Amino acid sequence: LGIEILEYFSNDNNLITVSNVSVSTDFRKAKVYISSLINTTEVVELLNKNKAHFQNILGNKVPLKFTPVIEFVTDPSPDYIDKMINN
Repeated sequence: LGIEILEYFSNDNNLITVSNVSVSTDFRKAKVYISSLINTTEVVELLNKNKAHFQNILGNKVPLKFTPVIEFVTDPSPDYIDKMINN
């Protein structure tokens, strides 16, 4: 999925990272944590607007009974690390 996201944003001069993926115990929901050097909020909004595209790709590549519903969220880790360093 990370490669697909990078290809989706291939024309941007932005480094986008999938930092973590959290999947529910029944594999029906997946939370994908995103960080970016430029405007992470905007990147996450765009990914969520096009999440059906990524779910389709995931469904074609991963043999599961149900394709997880993807939710892209901003990774809170960079803000947490920044607070730790500056305090």
